[in-house]
Amino acid sequence: SRHDGQGTFSTLTTVSESPLEADVLYTGSDDGQLQLTRDGGAKWTNLTARIPNLPPGTFVSCVAASVLVKGRVYATFDGHYNDDYRPYVYASQDYGQTWRSLSQGLPETSVNRIREHPRTSRLLFLAHEKGVHASLDGGASWISLNTNLPAVPVDDLIVHPRENDLIIGTHGRGVY
Repeated sequence: SRHDGQGTFSTLTTVSESPLEADVLYTGSDDGQLQLTRDGGAKWTNLTARIPNLPPGTFVSCVAASVLVKGRVYATFDGHYNDDYRPYVYASQDYGQTWRSLSQGLPETSVNRIREHPRTSRLLFLAHEKGVHASLDGGASWISLNTNLPAVPVDDLIVHPRENDLIIGTHGRGVY
């Protein structure tokens, strides 16, 4: 409604600058649009229609340019706003021209973040509403890391650049 402080336009929910190419930026929005620029923002390309089996308008929860491989990018989507709790996790090797799903073997839950290990490109971490999963093979298969972590929503995670430790931030303000 008018004058209630709520925006009527779509909002960017995630931005990722390639650490390998300064002019490469990706953005994702709450209305499901995934965009790319390779010239520092002069021209943008909408990549959304290239993502297979993604329902239209699915919230972009994370886009992450690879820290090790030029052209590689990861994207996660959260469908719970549309009562869809399936995991949507994708990777592209060609700046988003083609995508492959990495969702096989994940629990039926919304996905919040994906991170590539900064030293090992095939090691991925995934934060979702029921904890954390890891992949040792670039997303072909996943294993749960919830051994001592309760099944709680994990909003973000990062690998510490110096200590090489996985740091997990939960929705309940817990840090592991």
